[in-house]
Amino acid sequence: MSAALPESTTVLIVGAGPVGMATALSLWHSGVRDVTIVDAVSQSAHSSRAPILHAATLDELEKIECTEGLLSQGIKAKSARYQDKKSELFKVDFTLLAPYTKHPYFLLLQQSRVEELLAQKLAEKGIRVLRPFRAVGVSETPEADAKGAAEVVFEGGERIRAQYIIGADGSHSLIRQAFGIAFQDPDGSTVTTKDLDHALAQMVFADVTFTAPPRVPAPDALFTTISADGFFVIMPLPATDAGEQAFRIASGVPRALGPPPPPNPPAAFLQTLVDTYGPAYVAADPAVRVQSVVWSSRLGTRSALAARGMLRAGGVVCLVGDAAHVHPPVGGQGMNLGLRDAVALGPALAAHIAAGGRPDADAALEAHVAKRRESALEVIKAVRGMMEKLGGSGGGISGRVRVFARAWLIWSLGRFTVLRRAMAYRLSGLGMK
Repeated sequence: MSAALPESTTVLIVGAGPVGMATALSLWHSGVRDVTIVDAVSQSAHSSRAPILHAATLDELEKIECTEGLLSQGIKAKSARYQDKKSELFKVDFTLLAPYTKHPYFLLLQQSRVEELLAQKLAEKGIRVLRPFRAVGVSETPEADAKGAAEVVFEGGERIRAQYIIGADGSHSLIRQAFGIAFQDPDGSTVTTKDLDHALAQMVFADVTFTAPPRVPAPDALFTTISADGFFVIMPLPATDAGEQAFRIASGVPRALGPPPPPNPPAAFLQTLVDTYGPAYVAADPAVRVQSVVWSSRLGTRSALAARGMLRAGGVVCLVGDAAHVHPPVGGQGMNLGLRDAVALGPALAAHIAAGGRPDADAALEAHVAKRRESALEVIKAVRGMMEKLGGSGGGISGRVRVFARAWLIWSLGRFTVLRRAMAYRLSGLGMK
């Protein structure tokens, strides 16, 4: 039986994924105790989705005392390596970040485990996620004290009045839609251009186990294989609940193969991607076959940005995470950007609350939200740049020539330590907080 909603709260967070929970923890650490967090589903999702926590995100999570538990469970990956089917072309060495962060690596950890650890932290602080409450609408209810509030209405008829409403409810955010905030490509262009159409218009992600361990060149690295018509990623993950070694694989799916099977691509389809686009040490080894699928999904390559991340409509409304911005998963930036949104919002919102929540205190909060929106735009541009570099070059002689030229250029750039450090710095988020 679900717990009852309070009639009112200072802060209502709609959505209890990693971003919503991190927002609640950041508010608690900033001295805000009257926080209510709700979610539409009866229990936390067990999907893996985002498996990477970058250095900048780990640095921020230390502020809300969440890093230690994550580090104890994740794999500290020291490099991201780019290769053709047989040989390495470029190594992004994250150990080069040691002068700039306490975490010169990226952490490989399933999103479901990140959620479990954040939920444990919430419980320690006495913050309970109220489930299942699906928001379906809002109505303004200004209060006599002029602080203002807005009322959120739920599917079961429940209502809760809040002075601050945080939309952390994903890319299809009801909060964003209910308050009429536009959500569109930031510059009007599309991600899947003609050059990328056959390689990155469709993408499949999965956590799998293999019949035998892949003989990867390094046990603590992410490997990206680029070819004429696509790309393929493989990286280790912490063992499954059954104690089996898991791997994240990701692949572009050229349109010639047709759309990936919905909603969860099966082992046979994933094996086809491994055989066709995977590195030789996996694809050519008859002992290494996809044995079980822990989780799989096909994901789109849409980019979109909320027209604004804050507005005053009775109460104050803020958007964080996918409710505020989405982009393709290349580079593992999505959850990281959302978590940094969450940690940063806590003290900014606490300052607004301390100032009485009056409209004349909005300027500082608006400036903070605008800065986060600029960070999101920078990440979207960076991801698009990565997609252009990873996109296939097409078939035929001209396609093979382009693949050779691209591989030669990547190999040449990889000879320079300064460029490897710059790439690690950018991927880590340290330059895009």
